[in-house]
Amino acid sequence: VLDQLRHSLSGRVFLLTILFVFIAELFLWIPSIARFHQDRLLLRLSAAQIAVLALDQIPSDDLRPELKRELLANAEVRAVALKRNQTRQLFLAEPLPEAEAATFETRDVNIFVALDQALSTLWNGQNRLMRILGEPRFEGGEFIEAVADEAPLRAEMIQYTERIAWLSVIIALITAVPIFILLRYFLVRPMRRLTSSMMAFQQNPEDASRIIAPSLGRSEMAEAERSLAAMQGDIRRSLQQRAHLAELGLAVAKIQHDLRNILTTAQLTSDRLATSEDPKVRQLAPRLMLSID
Repeated sequence: VLDQLRHSLSGRVFLLTILFVFIAELFLWIPSIARFHQDRLLLRLSAAQIAVLALDQIPSDDLRPELKRELLANAEVRAVALKRNQTRQLFLAEPLPEAEAATFETRDVNIFVALDQALSTLWNGQNRLMRILGEPRFEGGEFIEAVADEAPLRAEMIQYTERIAWLSVIIALITAVPIFILLRYFLVRPMRRLTSSMMAFQQNPEDASRIIAPSLGRSEMAEAERSLAAMQGDIRRSLQQRAHLAELGLAVAKIQHDLRNILTTAQLTSDRLATSEDPKVRQLAPRLMLSID
């Protein structure tokens, strides 16, 4: 099927349409994945800040380990630090594994930095920790920092990319299938009709029934059919004229041959008459020979 699509005009347009839709979706995916990555980082910072604010007035000695683990799990972070009034305080923390850490900034990030951070998570975020830096919401402090696993964020980005890919497939099919059908109806079918007419006319140009009957209308294909019909008619008339001339030449050649035979016989007879002893015959013989010549 793919080979047939590749060798037909409508099929090539179908494949190119799908390709261009995927290219367009790729250019849309690049900024969207960067925005998605930044949004997820900000969500983690927001969840971490909420957990910190809930425990702001609770002494650390009164914080039960179970509650601490639950707060960290709900915020999807491993540690949270907040800076307020020129003081940096670590509110929630658990023992961190020895792993590579990547730092992600969420303050005044342009599209290029956001894209670099997103691609870094996609390519290298399987077993890393990420250190997220940002500003607390609602003026809750000067600086907030959270440490979290990068693998869950990478999994969310992959799922987001898969959704974009399936959406691209649907958009490509919705776009390409109607174009494929319309091209086959309005372009490929008339072109095949032109081709079939030319091939049939080539086999027997003198057959008037093989001349294409042009369609009505002012479209380009109708103009092409009318031009083809006119050309086929001219060729047919030219061939008929040549055939008539050939028949006429053959007839003239036959007449010339017959006349030569008759005149040769008459010339031989006049030569014999010129040697006759009859005075009247000898007198008429030169005039007869002159007439034959």
